[in-house]
Amino acid sequence: MSLDDIDFAERYRQHLQLASYRPKPAREWDKRALTMDRKPLGGHYADAFIARMNLDGARSLLDIGCGPGTLCLSLAPRLEEIYALDYSPAMLALLNDYAEALNLDNVHPVLCAWEDDWSEVPICDILIASRSGLVEDLDAALEKIHRHTPACGPT
Repeated sequence: MSLDDIDFAERYRQHLQLASYRPKPAREWDKRALTMDRKPLGGHYADAFIARMNLDGARSLLDIGCGPGTLCLSLAPRLEEIYALDYSPAMLALLNDYAEALNLDNVHPVLCAWEDDWSEVPICDILIASRSGLVEDLDAALEKIHRHTPACGPT
């Protein structure tokens, strides 16, 4: 048996079923956003994540499941354009508040979910999806990532 013989998407579905996975609707993240405005951005996780990134030659970033901008706002001063995608309107409002407070005018919120049509989502030099990849349809999510990654996506 080789890796090509393994249906990873099916194994993922089985794992979700065993783990009693239940998707969180946007309204749950909207409620959580109300308490997040008291927390500073960054922190150990974000700092360690960003320290491992290579931004050489990159001008744009797509942050999938950006929440309040924990990662993308720290990267915004180093890139020309940031597209911050989330399905929670309250998280995107918080992101906007933080971006405004930091005088960042290159951060563009995108209200969109994994399951939505991404035809209007820009292709960026770098794509991150940190702590946001728990999806019902892994194949569809990976296909969207593939299409929005310059080295792999449409030319």
